Amino acid sequence: MALHETDRYFARIVRALADTPRPYHIVVLSDHGQSLGPTFEAAHGVKLDVLVDALIAGKGDVYTALGTDETWDKMHVLLTESIQGDTRTARVVRRALRSRTKEDLVEVAPASEDDEVAKEKKAIVLLSGCSGLVFFTDASERMSYEKIQDTYPELLPGLVNHPGIGFVLVKSEENGPMVFGKGGIHYLEDGVIDGVDPLEPYGPNAVRHLKRQNGFPNCPDILLNTAYNPQTQELPGFEDQVSHHGGLGGPQCHPFVLHPASLPVWDEPIVTAVGIYKVLRGWRDQVQANA
Repeated sequence: MALHETDRYFARIVRALADTPRPYHIVVLSDHGQSLGPTFEAAHGVKLDVLVDALIAGKGDVYTALGTDETWDKMHVLLTESIQGDTRTARVVRRALRSRTKEDLVEVAPASEDDEVAKEKKAIVLLSGCSGLVFFTDASERMSYEKIQDTYPELLPGLVNHPGIGFVLVKSEENGPMVFGKGGIHYLEDGVIDGVDPLEPYGPNAVRHLKRQNGFPNCPDILLNTAYNPQTQELPGFEDQVSHHGGLGGPQCHPFVLHPASLPVWDEPIVTAVGIYKVLRGWRDQVQANA
């Protein structure tokens, strides 16, 4: 959708809402951008799980999760937010969900039969647009760069040097989070770049996004992103789709906010979901205070 078509589309929505018996001050139409590109398999003749399996010298030792249940994900977010704070309700809900809470995150989804199958494999590969996540089932905590190299010495070099992969994120015992590319390494902890910065094609906020990702307790052992072509603005996707989101590179990284001029603007760029949440929460509080 061209920009002028988007403007007209949202203008129609705003006019329609203004004519309702209860005109709204804030309307959130939440969606995501899309980056175009062929599937990883179409571009390079192999799926990510098959590539990982070959690099760990496995024989069907990789389990692939082909999809996620977004309904349960939304429920987890709602319940996690419900247990925050020191209100009476938060304390009640927090106690009720204690057995399902780990590190302040609530997970209530029922166990799947696939969970047992996955445990029998050496690695689990999750796919999200142009992002790939690799977890090792025999590790009780996030597997370090050093342990990965000791256990699977061909894996990281094979992923980094593959023409379809743009960068690989791992956590080192010695150096903290490191992003590998074909021409260099970006040390996220101190910002030192040795050689060519693998994150340069992915925009000025790539470092902030990866630092945040690295800070999650469920960050994968290996996080990788397909190679982005700034000239064509295309990059392959690991899922079987012609356009994708969920990673870095291209139009998927360029959201926008259309808001009434009466609401205050912000001085700093909004980065990550936490940033936009703070803006919307502030707007809601202001509108409710003036109601």
